[in-house]
Amino acid sequence: MLISWLMSLVFIGGARGAGKTTSVTKEISGIPPKIEHIALSIGVKEHAAQKGIFRQRTRELLPNVQTALTAQVVREAKDKSESKIVLLDGHYTSSYFVYPHDFFPCLREVAHLFDIFVLFERSADKIKAAHIQKGKKPRPEDVVRLEIAEEKKEAGYLKNLTGKALVTTAPEDFPHVLEQIGVLLPAYYFAGRE
Repeated sequence: MLISWLMSLVFIGGARGAGKTTSVTKEISGIPPKIEHIALSIGVKEHAAQKGIFRQRTRELLPNVQTALTAQVVREAKDKSESKIVLLDGHYTSSYFVYPHDFFPCLREVAHLFDIFVLFERSADKIKAAHIQKGKKPRPEDVVRLEIAEEKKEAGYLKNLTGKALVTTAPEDFPHVLEQIGVLLPAYYFAGRE
């Protein structure tokens, strides 16, 4: 299915270590400011700091504050997306059981603002290998598998809730997915990268 490139706000989610931020940054580097990439966690931290409620880590915020700040970041991204394409990357889930040390806010109240959802899928083995390669301590495989399952489940829920398209991809297939859904097509021409 070829989706119109007229969409403007794209949410990119997946388990930690699935390759979202790395792939997006690599793919849009060198493309003019027609496309903007926002890491949701960074945006929320900045808003928390501006409001004077940022302590050491965003996860220390109360869930309702975290969710409110997420909604604010998404609404601002939607405003920006009227003049450019905005790729917002983060996580679909907000389960304490999946993320015992982190809290990722729920997107359900602002899900209708997105034009399309993208889910990065990567096996637990590959996520573990990526963490080791980056010098990070790998998480237990059962935790990673649960995280992957919960991300997929919540992404499907948001697809059904909003009626918007959900595209799944592996990090190495991300450039092809962007071409398929047409998100980067005008920017590629704009940048002279045909």
